[in-house]
Amino acid sequence: MARDETLFIPRQALVRRGQLELVYVVNVENRAMLRLVRIGRQFPDRLEILAGLRENELVVTDGQRELSDGDSVTVAP
Repeated sequence: MARDETLFIPRQALVRRGQLELVYVVNVENRAMLRLVRIGRQFPDRLEILAGLRENELVVTDGQRELSDGDSVTVAP
């Protein structure tokens, strides 16, 4: 049986800027880095990610409207 490698993010993690669909990814230095993503299927609470993210990357799900690329963030346990 093939392993399902479909990635999903919470709908509230998505940032739209014009026609662009983006998310903030937290890097190893706990900085929020803006990343372009391609969305697939859409559900009420989550979005399928076709490109732009890898498994196990942390995405910002709250407060991203106040963030700028490279801002320091605190990761909740």
